[in-house]
Amino acid sequence: MQHRRSNTLAALAVVVLCYCAVLALQRARHPGADPGRWFHLGISHLVAEHPLLRTVPQAEDIGWGNRFVEPDFLFHVLSGVAYRVGGDRAVVALSRSIACAMLVAFFLLARLWAPPAVAAALVVATTLTSLHLAPRLFQERPQLAAMVALAALIAGVVRGKRAWVFFAAAAFVLTHHAYFVPALTIVAAVATAKPRDQRMLALAGFGGVAAGILLNPHFPLNITGAYTELRIAFWGMPDPGMELEREPLLREPFLLVRAFGLGLACWLAAAWAWTRTTGTAKEPLSFLLGAAGALWLLAIESPSAGDYALPVSALAAAAAWPVLRGFRVGRPSGAWALAALALVQPFAIIRRELREPPEDRYALVARAVREALDTIPASARGRKVLNCETEYGALTLYARPDLRFVDLLHPLLLRFADASKYETLRALKLSIVGDPVSVAHRVFDADYLLCQRPAVNVQLRSDPRARLLYDDPVTEVALFELGAETHRDLVSAYELRLLEHEKDVHDPTVVARFPRSGEAVSANLVDLFEHFGAGTLGVIRCAWLRPTPAQLAAHAGARSISFGGGPHTRLWLNGRLLHSSDPYLPSPKMVQKTIALPKPLSASDRLDAVVCRKKASYWTFALWLNSK
Repeated sequence: MQHRRSNTLAALAVVVLCYCAVLALQRARHPGADPGRWFHLGISHLVAEHPLLRTVPQAEDIGWGNRFVEPDFLFHVLSGVAYRVGGDRAVVALSRSIACAMLVAFFLLARLWAPPAVAAALVVATTLTSLHLAPRLFQERPQLAAMVALAALIAGVVRGKRAWVFFAAAAFVLTHHAYFVPALTIVAAVATAKPRDQRMLALAGFGGVAAGILLNPHFPLNITGAYTELRIAFWGMPDPGMELEREPLLREPFLLVRAFGLGLACWLAAAWAWTRTTGTAKEPLSFLLGAAGALWLLAIESPSAGDYALPVSALAAAAAWPVLRGFRVGRPSGAWALAALALVQPFAIIRRELREPPEDRYALVARAVREALDTIPASARGRKVLNCETEYGALTLYARPDLRFVDLLHPLLLRFADASKYETLRALKLSIVGDPVSVAHRVFDADYLLCQRPAVNVQLRSDPRARLLYDDPVTEVALFELGAETHRDLVSAYELRLLEHEKDVHDPTVVARFPRSGEAVSANLVDLFEHFGAGTLGVIRCAWLRPTPAQLAAHAGARSISFGGGPHTRLWLNGRLLHSSDPYLPSPKMVQKTIALPKPLSASDRLDAVVCRKKASYWTFALWLNSK
């Protein structure tokens, strides 16, 4: 007995040491923290000050200014207490301890059926080598605390402890929003239990789930939050404008195998052993196979379900060990074959980590964003930052909780809360918004714009209403302070002529030689290809445009002019050259340049533009006349 206990303790020490070793490798190779870390740290700060957090006014656009949807209540209570005790380091230490406790809990469960070395190998190999789960073991995630509760739930089912089942199910739903995990586990337990035990087991399990939901002080909003997270997890269509791809998108079987291959192999091995198992040994194996199988099916649509399926599959392989150890494929034995298979994926991952350079992209971006936020003075308390990238919202909540922002965690939160704002932000990120400063003011009530989109930043750099506060050339993160709103009107009618040769445009008197009469074109955005036809392709040509007298009269009093078009655009006012762009600026559909007029525009002025194109380039023009 003493020898058996010492072997178990030694294997347990190996599990903990493996976690610490991979943690050290992860910190060295991937120093950047994920956005989820900043969110949970930021919420921990707020919970430490207000234990029952009802609103997060910093994120009002996703509805949290009126009500904070908190399905991960218990984890944030623990992290809030940890923050009060020791700040960020205590929260990080708590998260690492929870991850380690999860590994230990599943090891002790696997030890019920398999020898210490096999139990340790199964748990470590399936979790620490998963391309999807492993990074989460070194992050601040309520999911890890929920997995500890899942281990307790499985232990209660296997040992017939209904009280364990009740309290573990309640702890799970108090800790994490994935209510479907304990529900599926209980369904699998009831389906494989003896008839006399099914009613009491269902009562204990689903009673615990109901108790956990009702005990959450945020009830019934915790149900709303869990449903929202479920919609996000199973969202079916990636959105290129908002990068709404899965994490990763695992519809392809090869990607599923890469992320969870060893866990799937364990499940298949256990399923094979189940066909050769009889008697009472078949009961726990049936339960574990059923629970893991249901989660694997969900993992095809939502990778997060696969994170739970991995350790449950390892338990299934452990429960099948009495059969698997006798399996032979010639020589050596099946046990050695399984061990060799278990080493393939870890070896591949370690080889990749050591051959590739360290991944520090997000660390650089996070540092740039924090430096940008530091340029906003403390006196700006309560002002709002329009964050182009959703991940910047979590950083803002952590680093500058005195500021407001648009969204965080996932773009779909904004879509569910306000579809119109979501579409507007999507258009801004795709660089199809003509005037981002006006959009930031009117739609988002923003005072600053924080962006990593080169095309958007080009627009803002050329806009006198946007003052550049921070610019990082490496990550392309830029922060602009937005000045007073300016009313902008699109010119919608032009006199239009075609110039055969671009050399004519260099003559400053060319526009004066055109008569006032000309063919009129009514359009906010003049597509010259559409007007002159595809026959102009391959020939260098220019077009002369002049707003009609009625348009100048309608816009009289304008103090500045904005335009988009190219690739080579020139503007004249009363024969005086105002601007010449060569080479062209990015897109004709947005404001490329804003120029202050020497005097307010009057109906008698003559405003001329020439836009030229070269082969294989667009040929479009738009003009805005702006007044205070």
